[in-house]
Amino acid sequence: MLLTCLLTTGVTAAQAVPAAPKPSTLSNPQAVVRLLRGEVLLIGDEFPNVTFQQGVLALLRSGTVKVRVLTTRRAAPSLAALKRAGGQVYVMPGDTAMNGASLILSGPDTVIVATGARSWAVYKSPLLATQVKGSLTGYFTYAKLY
Repeated sequence: MLLTCLLTTGVTAAQAVPAAPKPSTLSNPQAVVRLLRGEVLLIGDEFPNVTFQQGVLALLRSGTVKVRVLTTRRAAPSLAALKRAGGQVYVMPGDTAMNGASLILSGPDTVIVATGARSWAVYKSPLLATQVKGSLTGYFTYAKLY
């Protein structure tokens, strides 16, 4: 149906696929915390910035956000405070390596990627957020609740 519609209107496949959104860059962890809302998914094994960690805990405790984390067995103990505050921590099986990765999905349209200890690329795109969530769904099938 979509292909027929595209062909009859003269739209090429290249025109139908939206361009990747351009990220904005943040260097203030408090600004990143202010972007968190609704359902928040943290993926990674390293969330080194204390300001960010404290901000996530405060939002979780206040009920502003619901937090799920997908991490490694080695990193899970460092997320004990988040778990005590009501967050869900899922651990990948075996010795899965994430190599310090840190990715955040916030609400229905925000993808945040850590690019350094104090820098984040922020993508505002419902389509991108949906695609990332969809690609991660399978991991929760194998991950175990910590």
